[in-house]
Amino acid sequence: MNKKVLLIAPYFESPEYPTYLPSENLGLGYIAAVLRKNGIEVDIFDANMRGIKSEDILNYIQLNEYFLVGISSSFQQLLDESIIIAENIKKQTSNLHVTIGGHFPTFEHYNILSKYKCFDSVSRGDGEFSITELALKLKNNEDISTIDGMSLLIDSKIIVNKDRKLVDLDILPWPERDTLSFIAEHNHNWATQLTTSRGCYGNCLFCDIRSFYNGCWRARNYIDVVDEIEYLVNTYGCKTFRFTDDEFLGPKPEGHERARNFAKEIIKRGIKANFMISARAEDVDEELFSLLAQAGVNDCLIGVESGVDRILNLYNKKITVEQNQKCIDILKRFDIALNLAYIMIDPRMTFEELKQNYEFIKKNGVITIDSLRSHFWPLYGTPSLRQFEKDNLIKKQDINKVEYYFIDKRVEYVFNKVNELCIKCFELDKRIQQYIMNGNSRDILNEVYAEYLEYWINYFESLLYDKDFDEKPQFFSDKIRKLERAI
Repeated sequence: MNKKVLLIAPYFESPEYPTYLPSENLGLGYIAAVLRKNGIEVDIFDANMRGIKSEDILNYIQLNEYFLVGISSSFQQLLDESIIIAENIKKQTSNLHVTIGGHFPTFEHYNILSKYKCFDSVSRGDGEFSITELALKLKNNEDISTIDGMSLLIDSKIIVNKDRKLVDLDILPWPERDTLSFIAEHNHNWATQLTTSRGCYGNCLFCDIRSFYNGCWRARNYIDVVDEIEYLVNTYGCKTFRFTDDEFLGPKPEGHERARNFAKEIIKRGIKANFMISARAEDVDEELFSLLAQAGVNDCLIGVESGVDRILNLYNKKITVEQNQKCIDILKRFDIALNLAYIMIDPRMTFEELKQNYEFIKKNGVITIDSLRSHFWPLYGTPSLRQFEKDNLIKKQDINKVEYYFIDKRVEYVFNKVNELCIKCFELDKRIQQYIMNGNSRDILNEVYAEYLEYWINYFESLLYDKDFDEKPQFFSDKIRKLERAI
């Protein structure tokens, strides 16, 4: 029997989400760590990081070395890429077991196995021990039909086994860092990914995190987290860390006490690094964030989501615009960059609410291109999708895409015009991404981005306020040439 397991992170690009920059896939890193701890050889192939399209992956892989392939498909837009990979594998060798995992496959496991015969199984929820048990049983030619946390297609029959218990994060080994060497070899200055917790204690109706983790927030011991940071700093020279946590702080009081202890431990050891964290807006307070800033936190992802109270209530955010404002003010006070998560366009909002939504981020000086082109995604596994169905707002739905109706036709008009511009500027978006990946001069990039952002703002305001707009036919090609000259 072939000896190894192959874990694949698919390539992804889309005009809807053009700034999806590649980074380490820690989910695969954790699975690889548990597999290796159990004596299983593993290769990680990160096609997204390498910029290799799904149809070309097998040109870089010798399938006869593997007995199991796992594909990471964390959100529904990755399903098409995963299907391309799995179908190409099955064309070459039908005996190789192909499994898929991630948030979206967890919620749609039965439909995926029913519709796409290129997948032999779906790993639901935390994948470390389910995939390891699958690998060990396949390697030893044992029965795989009863593995907890797995749905399997066996002899044309779909078997759905019981959920596996959530993993205690403190028993997991540190994730394997196979792709850090690739980053170093190519002189990328990307932030190093780090996981300190999983889940979120919030209950936002649009988010699939709560469903995926059964509403549970779990955290690693802060000493172990700092130990891993110190190891990465000393071994790889890492200087900036992005915490992949859904919500770093966690609930009060235990979550906030852990965050304080983390900051104190970083300061005590004299670790000189920067940290990009995430938090809920209502948890941002002066005392805690003053300490976090001293420890090196310089960026915080906040799900502000809206500048309209009715929309925040619609999302069950349990927060007000006033609290969002207070959060933004505190981050500015400590010079912590706001990494804005925002839903500009929602099909249930009025045109006046859309204006109000825009004016909130304009007033605060936090407009990004992504915030202007963001729109509501009804994700599988969320209450929002069920609410859309109940309210007859679904126009078209298939296994990985949902289209909806708009209540206000003026909002729909803005949505369509924004999508038109997304397609028109997609080539520039890709060049910006390539420029970042190549580690080129930030001065030129910042100059291009400032002009690009101004273009987007003028375009968006022309839609909201019926202003004149100069489309500048050569704008995008001029910016592309500017970047190319700087490479």
